[in-house]
Amino acid sequence: VNFEFIIDNFKDRLKDTEGLHSHWFSVKDSLWHDVVHPNEEKKGHVNDSEQHLTVSCKAMIGSEVNQFEKKKVEANCGWGWTKSISHQKCQEQLKDGKLEIKLEVKVQGKENDTLISGKGKNVGLIPSTTVYLKCFEDKLFTDYNVVCTSGASFPCHRVFLAGRSPVLKAMIETEMKEAKEATVKLVNFNETVVENLIKYFYTGNVDEEVVKENAVSFLDLGERYDMAELKIMVEQVMIAKLDK
Repeated sequence: VNFEFIIDNFKDRLKDTEGLHSHWFSVKDSLWHDVVHPNEEKKGHVNDSEQHLTVSCKAMIGSEVNQFEKKKVEANCGWGWTKSISHQKCQEQLKDGKLEIKLEVKVQGKENDTLISGKGKNVGLIPSTTVYLKCFEDKLFTDYNVVCTSGASFPCHRVFLAGRSPVLKAMIETEMKEAKEATVKLVNFNETVVENLIKYFYTGNVDEEVVKENAVSFLDLGERYDMAELKIMVEQVMIAKLDK
């Protein structure tokens, strides 16, 4: 995931002892935020999830680059750099008083522990999200339908819907109409939004351009079906768009 953390009025915040925190951003199914300690010339990244993760990261401030590869980061803990860049160099990189930090974050693990393909020297690992998405796209043994305003129906698998949304899980498990008919209707949402929402159920990601064009719809869906990570993802895209 590529992420930008922009700090306004950086010169005025050089003595901030509490640390400057970015908003949350998601990488696969994990939540993160960036922290900068101007008073200590230190910055790092915090794993806000409840699991240990192996992470690779590159942080760029202008031409200054810090990076690490495959570091194990414990749940609710962070990893970063001390004395990573001086105040003087930071001020040389300011644009209209703003400090821009660009991050490239990659979480290892989940997607590397699934199916194996190939023979001999060409053996490789198939990412789990690729397999999941193929199940949706090929309609393999589907057992549920999501219907949008136009009447278009998207066959899918109820286990993925229940796994992402506690609201949908309750609908599917109880004697509600949605469970008996194996169908849920998403009223007032177009086909593009609904299809990409379903892909999010399978992969944990939504196409950024689709989010930009339909941010209000995705925020509404995140609120309606209690999907905090989806809302965070949309807010991240919206903030990045405003900062540019």
